[in-house]
Amino acid sequence: MTGNGVLGIYARAVNGGTVTVNNSGTISASSMTGGGVLAQGHIINLTNQASGTITGGNGSIAAVAEHAEPTPGNYVGGQAAITNHGTLNGDVTSYIPGVAMPFPPVTSTFLVTNTGTINGAIRGNNTVVSRIVLNGGQVGSGNIATQTGRNRDVVYVRGTGNIVRGAFRDPGGNVDLLTFEQTDTLTLSQGDEGDAFSGFDVVSFNAGVTDFQNLGGS
Repeated sequence: MTGNGVLGIYARAVNGGTVTVNNSGTISASSMTGGGVLAQGHIINLTNQASGTITGGNGSIAAVAEHAEPTPGNYVGGQAAITNHGTLNGDVTSYIPGVAMPFPPVTSTFLVTNTGTINGAIRGNNTVVSRIVLNGGQVGSGNIATQTGRNRDVVYVRGTGNIVRGAFRDPGGNVDLLTFEQTDTLTLSQGDEGDAFSGFDVVSFNAGVTDFQNLGGS
């Protein structure tokens, strides 16, 4: 797909309900402002299989799982989930930056599980509760690996073979947690403003070794 603002796939449940996207092929949006996949609905399940590749416009957004209310005024929390076992070229987000959601946002749940490769950052905004699990894959833009908001967000690093290219960022202030429980040695050598992580209220090292190379934490 080519063109300005193009989307490779747009999946939306108009009257709420569940949106399911399962990709095992190649989706590419060749555009400065486009996105690979945008899924909107009350419950979203977006899965990129091991053989799947999704590329956003100019590497901007690979996949968006955006919670949207079924009807205006019916503000009940939903769930937007992205599971990646393949390759995502671009950011993975719970919203489209600079674009209003279809209905006023509420606190919903944004779940991301990665065992594959994300050549971009995982970004949740302040209106969602983010639950991010990195389990043996690669994530990061070079500066940012994950960016969470102010809603009791949790980021876990688990398994073996994780590659983290950037910092774990959070504004803090609402019991946001970053937990390292990988079972091997995780090397953190790429950060943002000299930090491997910042803003989290609690940072736990429960297993494995976390090696900070010329980076700190705040």
